[in-house]
Amino acid sequence: MFTIANRRINAHLLRQGLNHGTLPGPLPSHSLDANDDADTRGGLSVSTSLLRTAIITSLPISSSTTRPVATQKIDAHAADEILVRQRLQRPVAPHLTVYQVNQTWTGSSIWMRFTGVGVMGVAYGYFMAYALNPLVGWNLGSESLIATFATMSPLAKGSIKFGLSWPFVFHFVNGIKQLVYDMGIGYGKRTIEASNNWPFIIGVFGALVLTFAL
Repeated sequence: MFTIANRRINAHLLRQGLNHGTLPGPLPSHSLDANDDADTRGGLSVSTSLLRTAIITSLPISSSTTRPVATQKIDAHAADEILVRQRLQRPVAPHLTVYQVNQTWTGSSIWMRFTGVGVMGVAYGYFMAYALNPLVGWNLGSESLIATFATMSPLAKGSIKFGLSWPFVFHFVNGIKQLVYDMGIGYGKRTIEASNNWPFIIGVFGALVLTFAL
């Protein structure tokens, strides 16, 4: 039985090109006759395993060359300096240039902050100066301000009044828009685009009214 199995194995290995250094695949199921018994199949399986083990152990094993890695030992201060230089080369993420201009510099959201800082900055600056009035001897009372303002030219008066009125009106109108957003109203695309422009327009007209009507 083993002789028949070995012959069939040798014939199959030759067909697979074993003499050219290729590893043969599994034996086809039709290589066994229907008359072969269980001992023949068992012997064939054992012989195949032994032959494959011998083939695998005889094949050359490829070796890869290793290259040494050059390292340099540095102290903590030098490591921090390298890290700082690397951070300076990193881009700002997200960079402002990836957005459209109307979403950054001309958007009502950022100007809401600009106008709020401007109006409150002027107010807090005046209140702090007024509180220091007795200590430094400044005359910042209402009568002094009215008298000083009356001596200015119409162009200077209009510029100051418009410069103070527009941030106030814009901030007030845009604040109402934000309250409407908080109620879940106005989140359509066209509505958002229109609501971004209306605070600027109403702010200009409101500032003109306050400038020339008061």
